[in-house]
Amino acid sequence: MTFMVEGEAIPQGRPRFTRQGHAYDPAKSRDYKEQVALAASFAMRGEEIFPKGIPLKCVITIWQKMPKRFTKKQKQLAETEFLRPTVKPDVDNIAKAITDAMNGIVYADDAQIVELVCGKYYAEEPRVMVKVSPYAMGV
Repeated sequence: MTFMVEGEAIPQGRPRFTRQGHAYDPAKSRDYKEQVALAASFAMRGEEIFPKGIPLKCVITIWQKMPKRFTKKQKQLAETEFLRPTVKPDVDNIAKAITDAMNGIVYADDAQIVELVCGKYYAEEPRVMVKVSPYAMGV
């Protein structure tokens, strides 16, 4: 199962708390998770979710927008993947938002993910590609 989410990737934000002590997602994180959930739902139409107990592999590829300040040489390096983003947002926080958003849509629980491969690259158009498949040892 593969799908694309257009636009900049938004990391999972730190939880906020009400005065009563209840935790909730910051609005930016919540909105991005809804966008991911919608893209995942569209990709899953007609497909059964991966049931509990099935180990999964998740590959997340993040393309961040190239900074305008990049020189021609830097753009060439970025396009050939020799220059990779070492700036925020952190790849693990983006992955957390995406895997949480797919709960109940792609799989029963994100605890089923036994292998996670995630990378950041530069591109003219920011986007995220997500691939989820049953885990196969050695593949």
